[in-house]
Amino acid sequence: MKKIIAIMASAAALFLWSPVFAQSNFGREGHDGMNARSGQQAPKVDPETFLMETVGLTGEETKAVLPVYKEAREQKTEARKRVMKTRRALSAAMKENSVTGYMIRDYIAAKAELSAIEETYAEKYSQLLPPDKAAKLILSDERMQRRPGGQGAQGGQQRSRRPEGGAQRQGADFY
Repeated sequence: MKKIIAIMASAAALFLWSPVFAQSNFGREGHDGMNARSGQQAPKVDPETFLMETVGLTGEETKAVLPVYKEAREQKTEARKRVMKTRRALSAAMKENSVTGYMIRDYIAAKAELSAIEETYAEKYSQLLPPDKAAKLILSDERMQRRPGGQGAQGGQQRSRRPEGGAQRQGADFY
C-alpha cells in the first residue's frame, strides 16, 4: 500500500510540475540576448577577433579590412534600423487598414538601400581580400548578425513569431 501511495504521489508531482518545465528556457538564450540559465548577457564579439578567428584573416589582412568592416557595420546597422522602422509602420497601418503607397515605397526603398550598402562593401572586400576570404567574411558577418549577442540593429535579437501574451494564434492571419 505504501508503494502505491509513493508511486501515486510521484506521478502527481511529475504531472503538476511538467508545465513549469515545458515553459522554461533552460540553457537557451532569450530574445533580449540574455542567457536564461545564467542571467548573463551573451558575449559580444570584437570585430578584430571576429575577422581573425572566424574569417581566418592574417594580421595584415585584418589591418587592411578592419576600417572598411567597421564602416560597413555602421552603415548596415543604420539601414537595418530604417528597414525595421518602415516595416513596423507598414505592419501597423495594415492592422488599421490605412496602408498608403508611400509606406510601401518607403519600405521597399529602405530594403534596396540596405542591399546597395551590402553590394558596395562586398565589392570593397573583394578588392582587399582573396575571393574565398571575401566570401567567408560576407557569409560569416550575416550569421553573426542573426545570433544572440551579435551587433545587428536589434542587438542580435531573434524575432518572436508569437503574438503578445505568448500564445500562438490559430488561422491564416498568423505569419
